Amino acid sequence: MGSSNVDVLLGDEPVSSIDPHQANTVLQLIRERVSTVVLSLHDVGLALELFDRIIGLRAGRIEFDMTGDHVDRQMLAELYRPC
Repeated sequence: MGSSNVDVLLGDEPVSSIDPHQANTVLQLIRERVSTVVLSLHDVGLALELFDRIIGLRAGRIEFDMTGDHVDRQMLAELYRPC
């Protein structure tokens, strides 16, 4: 991304193929350089650790949309249970 200004970044599992340490580093760099980041992440831990807003999707529907500190284990269990 260099010195260019990026307003919005959309990503689908942008760190799924790298180790957890590098994934954390890459996501932190993205957060620092981009004003609005919309990512699809299956690593809930990284999402909760690094991002302010979490949107849970299930079968194409929004199940919740809230700050990470309001997302609890029960909500995540419901999100990932079989349909």
